[in-house]
Amino acid sequence: MIPYPYSRYMLVSANQFLLTSYYAYVSNEIVMSVMILMVYITSLMLWSVPKEGFREKLDKTVVCSVGSYFVYKVGFDHTVMIGVMIMIMSYMVSAEYYLQKDYKRSAIVHVLGVHSMGNVMNAYIVWKLNNKLI
Repeated sequence: MIPYPYSRYMLVSANQFLLTSYYAYVSNEIVMSVMILMVYITSLMLWSVPKEGFREKLDKTVVCSVGSYFVYKVGFDHTVMIGVMIMIMSYMVSAEYYLQKDYKRSAIVHVLGVHSMGNVMNAYIVWKLNNKLI
């Protein structure tokens, strides 16, 4: 787990999920809104006191489950698949920086490549569903 104070980057960036959850809610995509909110809650639980264990496994499980559902929901859209690949690669780069004990870079890559890209993809999926482009 990325130690304090670098874990605070993740804690602050997790608040992005509230925006896309609200966007899904006002777009009448209630299930998606609740699922994004679940990611937000588990992310807050993990990054408020980052420790390996149950909260980490819960966060990863919720993120993977919600992400898989969203990819299925849009029918394996090419734009979404590119976003997913960017998130996976960013996670891997972040993990490599973590192993090198470069916690600041690890946190920044995770924030930009995983949290921010995840929220861009969430907004894109809600927009597609709301405009009946699927």
